Amino acid sequence: MKNITGFAKAGVVMMTGALALCASCGKAERENADAPPPAEQADDAIAALPAVLLTLQLDEALLRERLYETFGENDVQGVFDEATRHAADFTVDVFRARLKLLGIRKSSVTQDGDVPNRILVQFPEHYAANVAAIERLLTKDGALEFRLVHSNNTALADMALNAEFPPPGYVFARNNKDFRRAPNYAEVSSSDGYAWRLARFGVPPGESATVMMMMPTLRNDTTELLYTPVYVSRRPVAGLSSESLTKAKVERDSLTGRPQIVFTLNSEGAKVFGRTTTANIDRQLAIIVDGIVYSAPIIREPITKGIAVISGDFTPPEADELCILLKSGALKAPFNIIDRQRIAP
Repeated sequence: MKNITGFAKAGVVMMTGALALCASCGKAERENADAPPPAEQADDAIAALPAVLLTLQLDEALLRERLYETFGENDVQGVFDEATRHAADFTVDVFRARLKLLGIRKSSVTQDGDVPNRILVQFPEHYAANVAAIERLLTKDGALEFRLVHSNNTALADMALNAEFPPPGYVFARNNKDFRRAPNYAEVSSSDGYAWRLARFGVPPGESATVMMMMPTLRNDTTELLYTPVYVSRRPVAGLSSESLTKAKVERDSLTGRPQIVFTLNSEGAKVFGRTTTANIDRQLAIIVDGIVYSAPIIREPITKGIAVISGDFTPPEADELCILLKSGALKAPFNIIDRQRIAP
């Protein structure tokens, strides 16, 4: 079981490029004074290639379902109206930030003037190898949450793993210690009300403040990604979210060598985190991104400096993508890709 403790300030290694001065360099500069810089020349070459156009639309049904999970039936409509009012405006800025962090040049992100809450994303086909990563980054929320883990989580998880039937969209793993996604997971998870059915699986009657989430894990005896149930508070810790972050970077765990994300909270977030960790010594705190529990370490001491780590069984590319999601900010509402086109130059 991982622990949450304070972190020493990480060292920073700075590298500066060498600057060479010579007569021939000056001559070349004078001869090419009117030529565009190499970077601009490369951009012009990229822009001359065919482009990929993605059309994304706000998923109102999914947004309403998510809000119902958190706020309940009585408060959903007001929150829904507020969430959709400026959803596209905010999302355009987030999409632009994510493409920039991914290194995609000459991209365009605009709202469709004819259809509300529809966004058009265009980028050169030069980046065809990055299309899968681009689509993932455009359709993930990047929502960071912290939730306290149920004090009886171990017993509840054991009961779930020994139930007569597995959670919807999952099957029992061969090791009888975890679940794995069923072959029809994509179909089941996209059905109406799925998130709520999964969240209520194995929750004791009368405990409306508890939900179940899944934590992906890799066991030593298999390369298959498995899932462990974790029972957490229905409501996240108030005042801690993606908006609380000021920095996020990928580092290597000094013990395991695996990638992890070190992030820094702003002053208000640090205060909330400090109060939360102080009041919950020896309890587990789940660190969640987009509904996935990446870790649920035990709080061993108050953390008041606002620096924490997300660790988990992810690859370096997955860690990089997660870091981009956190640095670019979370979406206020989910968007789905509804069309893909190839545009001639």
